[in-house]
Amino acid sequence: MKQYLLLLAAVLLFANADGQQLNSAEYFFDTDPGVGNGNALVVATGDSILFSTNISTLGLASGFHYLYIRARDNNGHWGLSERRLFYIRAITTAANLSAAEYFFDNDPGVGNANQLTVSSGDSILFSGNISTASLTNGFHFLYTRVEDLNGKWSLGEKRLFYINTIVAASQVSSAEYYFDDDPGVGNGNNLTITGGDTILFVGVIPTGSLATGFHSLNIRAMAADGRWAIAEHRMFYIENTPAIVPPLVAAEFFVNVDTGFGQCGDLVVTPGDSIDFSGIITLGDTAQGIYYLYIRVMDSLNVWSLYERDTFEISNNVGVRVLHSSNQTVLFQNYPNPFNNTTYIEYYLGDPGEVSISISDMLGNLVKQISIVNPGRGKHTIRIDKSLLGEGCYFYKLVSGKFSDTKKMIVIK
Repeated sequence: MKQYLLLLAAVLLFANADGQQLNSAEYFFDTDPGVGNGNALVVATGDSILFSTNISTLGLASGFHYLYIRARDNNGHWGLSERRLFYIRAITTAANLSAAEYFFDNDPGVGNANQLTVSSGDSILFSGNISTASLTNGFHFLYTRVEDLNGKWSLGEKRLFYINTIVAASQVSSAEYYFDDDPGVGNGNNLTITGGDTILFVGVIPTGSLATGFHSLNIRAMAADGRWAIAEHRMFYIENTPAIVPPLVAAEFFVNVDTGFGQCGDLVVTPGDSIDFSGIITLGDTAQGIYYLYIRVMDSLNVWSLYERDTFEISNNVGVRVLHSSNQTVLFQNYPNPFNNTTYIEYYLGDPGEVSISISDMLGNLVKQISIVNPGRGKHTIRIDKSLLGEGCYFYKLVSGKFSDTKKMIVIK
């Protein structure tokens, strides 16, 4: 490369020294026919040449080509070629679209998919129902493509969707419970219940076999058709207690944020084996919104209990109201959050009806869709395992009737 540059500089200096000028030029495509055998260009004689015109590309095939241009001085010396790369594409008049087809997941080949009934034209707008009866539960892709009057097919347009079979709810017929580790559906401890659309269990569950420490109580129900529900989960603590249970002597409350044992708002109570509090809790200047009220008690040995939680709303329209005793649907924050194994999504359903819970990633892509038919008024819990989600942030959304709410949860390693 350096040798050619030096030679070109010498020729230019020589031409300038002898007063030589450029007086002709020629061009060719791709293959050099030899100096003087290219296509002539009309140029003006001078020290340099500025060429501006149209060069016909008729006869060139579609694809990439090179255009070469070189000039000659009045002594008959030809310069090196100047090269430019360009692309030829055949332009044809677009034909109307005449047909369309669709397929799921795997391409059967153009023209071999399911036909769509469309009207021929410059564009196609399809509005109709596409049967998914043959698809299994899970994620699927729907592809559509069109064909023009020349028989040319377009690329496929792709949409992701999810199939979930919705079956009619049957009555609850039995229930079971277990502590900590799941023995498998049907292998838990039986609970005596009355069958129906919903069940209410009131009774005593023995914990004598459990060691001191935190434990998880899990309860689930089975429908008459043999389908088991997701387990309802509650955390509790077992402590070695004296033979005589000490009386309760104090109680306190906090809203949303726990400031520590004995550091919260005092409740005036009468000591005894149990405490029944009836009074007014002053919240001060609190903004509108939904809050959690926590209450716990302390015995004469200065041991604090776990807290009891309820949900209430402050509104300029209705004042203060407890959501669990009203017809207000509420979506609660999942717990624990963040989580690295299992988390639970709780919601309170004010009006019976179908419930849909969707989980999406930060880009809005649907990860999980859960549909629940007529779960009944009251509080419900859904268990979410990490196996369904990768590490990161997700949004879960609950829709029931006119109610819709979205919250964020975080999965960590």
